[in-house]
Amino acid sequence: MSSFLRNKVASVSIEVSFMLMFFVIFLVLSSDIGKLIKTQNSLEKISYSLAGIIRERTNLYNKTLLKESDIDNLYSIALVLNEKTLNKELGLVVESLEPNKNDDFNYKNYKRGEVECVNNSNLKDISKINFVNKFENYTSLYRVTLCTKNNDLFMPIRGINLKKLEPLASSVVYGR
Repeated sequence: MSSFLRNKVASVSIEVSFMLMFFVIFLVLSSDIGKLIKTQNSLEKISYSLAGIIRERTNLYNKTLLKESDIDNLYSIALVLNEKTLNKELGLVVESLEPNKNDDFNYKNYKRGEVECVNNSNLKDISKINFVNKFENYTSLYRVTLCTKNNDLFMPIRGINLKKLEPLASSVVYGR
């Protein structure tokens, strides 16, 4: 055994095996981070597209309020877009802050999907960004949030809390 450790060829092979092990771990971790960035970017694109649909919907449908059927249609669109890009389980949360006749706001929260999206704040907390339009009316405010589970190779490691790496994308738009 001692002759094996003193042999220069043996020590080089041990060093190379350790370096290969670290290199493989680095490649797997890089792959996980790349998938996470791709997932986040895809969720942001889909979220912005869905928010644009809601914004234009308020103009096209004579400023009618959002209904459950509208959210079901929006979730169907999200699933089609998801199938083409990510093909993962999705969670959808649509929040609406729509003015009523008393210069007050109706807050509604709609949830769809298998994954539960958790935002740090709701739309009421950021309602200060709302404004009065040229017709002396408050504008409607909508937020579309999409999320998915992150099931990469390093996620199942126990004792490590990686909830901050869960992909979540929100888009806030004004109604027209």
